[in-house]
Amino acid sequence: MKRPCVLMSVLVSGCAGGAQLSDAREPTPAPPALEATSGAGAVVEPSAVSPATHVRTTGDLLPPMERAVTSFGAATDGKFAYVLGGYSGTPHAYSREGQSRAVLRLPLSGEGGWEEVGDLGVGLQGLSAVSHRGEVCHFGGNRVDNAASEPTVMYSVATARCLDPGTGVWRDLPDLPKGRSSHEGALVGSQVFLAGGWRVEKTSEQVEWARDLLVLDLEAPGAGWRGVPAPFQRRAVGVAAVGTQVVVVGGITPEREVSQRVDVFDTETQRWSRGPDYPAEAFGVAVTSHEGAIYASARDGVLRRWAPGDGAWTDVKPLLFGRFFHQLVSGPEGLIALGGIEGMHTEGRTRQVERLHLGAPEPRVSTLELDFPGAAKNRSGWFVDGERLYLFGGNNGLEQHDFEPERFVSEGWRLHLAALHWQRIADFPLRRQTMQTARVGGAGLVVGGFGHEPAPSANGEAQSHGEAFLYDFGANRWTERAGLSRGRTQFGLAVHGDRLWIFGGLNYDASREGAEAFDHVTDVLVASAQDVQSPFVPSGVELPGPRRAFAGAVLGDKYYLVGGMRGGFELVEDCHAFDFRTRTFATIACPSEPRLSGDLVAVGGKLYLVGGSVQRPVQRPAQESAQGPGQRQSGLLESRQIQVYDPENDRWTDLGVEVPFETRHMRALAYDGRLLLVSTHQKEARMRIGLVEVGTPREGATAPAAR
Repeated sequence: MKRPCVLMSVLVSGCAGGAQLSDAREPTPAPPALEATSGAGAVVEPSAVSPATHVRTTGDLLPPMERAVTSFGAATDGKFAYVLGGYSGTPHAYSREGQSRAVLRLPLSGEGGWEEVGDLGVGLQGLSAVSHRGEVCHFGGNRVDNAASEPTVMYSVATARCLDPGTGVWRDLPDLPKGRSSHEGALVGSQVFLAGGWRVEKTSEQVEWARDLLVLDLEAPGAGWRGVPAPFQRRAVGVAAVGTQVVVVGGITPEREVSQRVDVFDTETQRWSRGPDYPAEAFGVAVTSHEGAIYASARDGVLRRWAPGDGAWTDVKPLLFGRFFHQLVSGPEGLIALGGIEGMHTEGRTRQVERLHLGAPEPRVSTLELDFPGAAKNRSGWFVDGERLYLFGGNNGLEQHDFEPERFVSEGWRLHLAALHWQRIADFPLRRQTMQTARVGGAGLVVGGFGHEPAPSANGEAQSHGEAFLYDFGANRWTERAGLSRGRTQFGLAVHGDRLWIFGGLNYDASREGAEAFDHVTDVLVASAQDVQSPFVPSGVELPGPRRAFAGAVLGDKYYLVGGMRGGFELVEDCHAFDFRTRTFATIACPSEPRLSGDLVAVGGKLYLVGGSVQRPVQRPAQESAQGPGQRQSGLLESRQIQVYDPENDRWTDLGVEVPFETRHMRALAYDGRLLLVSTHQKEARMRIGLVEVGTPREGATAPAAR
């Protein structure tokens, strides 16, 4: 049943974007209703992974790898990043089917996609590569001869060749003195230096660890390889050259001890020295040089810098997607991270390719758009757990009024943000939208919402509900916990210490007459976070005034409330902070405009206000205006502005970058010190994702609203 615009705001997004936009759109056909595959308490095996398709990226996200690999060779010629070979199968369960034989390249500019420019002839992993005078050269590597169902048979090869990417023609170089793999190489002038590694014969138990540094002059290859004794035995190292020095970082020893050691070889004096130890686990570390310094990243996901003469490594920035057994290459705008894997799991390698800027931190926006296999278009519940994005429930319509029972969905999906693949997971126990979510320890908490289940209102329409559920990320299981005594939607859910808190919101029941259907609840509820039998009960605290569809977030010992709507469908113009210790509210500065249905996200000691809509004068066509042609009326329009609140000085500033797509029904979450923006609200079955590096907000406060 269609309702006027005032009832649109019963749900999360109000009339974001202006009511006139909805009137121009055809109603969305409802897909067939999905049967719930799981209820509370059921353990369901996630579906097989399905690679995300038709992926488009902008900003610091470059076109992703179609087949993500680990233990590959990489090089750059200043225009392209090259990837040679690698492994995409199950870690430590090697087969020839999992090895790549391709030579691929990607423009460093990010313009254009991946292309195959050569074939290694056989699958290889654990090889090294360099670029010299327009050629891409590879050295050694590990070949696997067995099929996936057979015992492992692998060999380190001694092959050395150079490829002309323009013609696809290979040129042979002298073979290495022995087969070698799990090593790395670097170029000083025309000389290539290979460090670390081992020689494998059939299995990882039949090995010979390398004890030397191998050197070959690519401009005089006839002289052959020469060896320089090395003061270490390690493999899975990182190697790069800065000036005349070759730097060898980390790896693992024959005793299977992960090393943080850094060794430096001076190619002029032919002497070894020690650099400062790498300050993190450095097994499968990626190392490159850029503008006179060495850069490295390992499994902890932090990019670090060291230059000869420095007494220690310096943290530069975290990667968007932590990885190891990956590669870093230098580009004109910084570094590029390629391939790798988050951990020893079977959920897929890292397809994402990211650019790492090395200058002063500043706000930056990158986007990712991909096909979405689910039905929900808006008002789903969301969680982030590591590199996995979860969504469940929601509404499959595009219109603001789509409240028929078949519009509500329960299905659950998980997107691995780094590996770029989907899995169908346990459905939410009820078909519902506009639930509030929070993390409680290692579980996800969902409370309240709007829908027909478990029962509609007395007149058969959707209403507010009060059930609460916990999602176990490891077991893929929903369990019910004590919820609300009355249904509530558009409220704030907060976790502080061992308590759960509920602020504001709306109890909506269409069976009540007129304005009585809208009960703006002001009592603040509290429950134990540990005891799932503990119901939400009145805390004895009341909100300063009615408020729903507001932006709220916990920062330190306070919960902040910004914007929203009160009775009479009026926007709330005051802002407050609730002190959990004293259980009192205090007035704070407001952003430049009241915001409806925005998100407030805590990152790095500040609060970021994202999305939602603001009230602005709008020009309406003559047929839509009761005031005649050319008259201006007040309307709700989407806001793409990102504003930043600093609680230290009670001041709002503008971040200086905007949301990169429509904000209607968009959600914003915290993701590893960044903002993660997500939306499925479009006619096509697509998901939009924005990643915002908050950097340092632009100077200049916006004018606060009246206090």
